[in-house]
Amino acid sequence: MSVGPNSVHLVVNPVSGIGRSRRFVEALTRRLRDGGFAVQTTRTSGPGEARLLGRDSCGGGCRALVVVGGDGTVNEVIQGLCGDGVPILAVPAGTENILAKYLGIVADVDWLCDVVRRGRDVRFDIAEMNDRRFLLVAGVGFDAEVVRRLVCQRRGHISRANYFWPIWRTFLGYRQPILHVEADGKLLHVGPGLAFVGNIPRYAIDLRILQRAKPDDRLLDVCVFPCTWQGPLVRHAVNVLLRRHIGRNGVVYRQARHVRVWSEQRMGIQLDGEWAGFGPAEFQVSGVTARFLVSSQWDSGRSSTETI
Repeated sequence: MSVGPNSVHLVVNPVSGIGRSRRFVEALTRRLRDGGFAVQTTRTSGPGEARLLGRDSCGGGCRALVVVGGDGTVNEVIQGLCGDGVPILAVPAGTENILAKYLGIVADVDWLCDVVRRGRDVRFDIAEMNDRRFLLVAGVGFDAEVVRRLVCQRRGHISRANYFWPIWRTFLGYRQPILHVEADGKLLHVGPGLAFVGNIPRYAIDLRILQRAKPDDRLLDVCVFPCTWQGPLVRHAVNVLLRRHIGRNGVVYRQARHVRVWSEQRMGIQLDGEWAGFGPAEFQVSGVTARFLVSSQWDSGRSSTETI
């Protein structure tokens, strides 16, 4: 990786959204070079490559690591971080782009170049689940099963439409596992249900499941939804949409440094929208932070409350 305050490294996931658009990447590269930056571009060719690029960035020296991909691509980059890395500019090119939306990033060439030149960087806590890192939200139970089914049928870039059948089939046939959820040594829940643990308030389709979460407070937010059959699941979904789920219908919401979730039944887990296998799971904030480039006008408080 080339280094220097006027060097930029583009990491492009070629199977995600605009990552497939050679025209967009070429326009961004040209605009950055016209602005005086030395640009190196790497198109990832398979799993694990973005992690190596994240590791290589830890020496610093670059102005930015511009990641053109979805939340999964950014997640892979942070797996390799150690200590202070290069500030990451997360260009939205996936299906949900939860991180980019939270940070107010838009896929506009001129706007992105301005952020590279004049933006500021903010630090996010990196969370861990069983020593695997994540930035945003982990889902246990129903949510993870949807992701597992999606992965089984995925062929290249996915859209929201690809979620229809996994969601519908999971809704019809999935039985919620009996979860044991513990936060900082205190047992919060025992029974059928689903759980979310994370670091930011925003989730897919602008759901605010962890609406009190802050990415830099050294705490994880956990929300548990008791659910014995499909009826409560629908009710919980409506309450989340209306942002009135906390404290209703037995929903448990806490903040903690350490969260454990386990079950005697098969319990699936997803991290930042990626399938992470079956539990049990231990969540905690790691000792590593990630730096992200944002507009100089970005306000984390406003991002936590604004809507699309």
